[in-house]
Amino acid sequence: MLGTKGLLRPDLFDLVDYAVLLGVPVCLSPSVTPLLGAMTGRIARSGVRAVSVSLDGSRAQTHDGVRGIAGHFHMTIAAIAQLVDAGITVQVNTTVMDGNVDDLPGAAALVARAAWSASGQPGHDVVGGAVQPVEVTHHVHAVAQFRVAWQVAAA
Repeated sequence: MLGTKGLLRPDLFDLVDYAVLLGVPVCLSPSVTPLLGAMTGRIARSGVRAVSVSLDGSRAQTHDGVRGIAGHFHMTIAAIAQLVDAGITVQVNTTVMDGNVDDLPGAAALVARAAWSASGQPGHDVVGGAVQPVEVTHHVHAVAQFRVAWQVAAA
């Protein structure tokens, strides 16, 4: 289930229970809001296997710049910490673009220090109306030193 609207569904955990009963693995990908923090305990008690969270930089300036929401970095770090403390597997996703590609090693180091899993997704920037793939290969070596389960695919 994706986004905050999934967390607002009154039948969310009925759906989770039913999926688990059928043997379907359940993962959530909510947006990071204070609502996520209020739901952490319920998520931990349900059959949810993992929660994925987007982290687009190792610093507030980078992450908030990508997301366009001041304070989002600190909400994201707090939500990840709450989820991990509750025993929930957290997958960290990063969309890589010109605005954060140079921070990829820093983001990998942050994830490695916190022992979260990570998934790097190549992004695209719109330049003058044309979509340009972002070059990330020169950062792969720097990311690899942290031995993070980070997947970077060529665009």
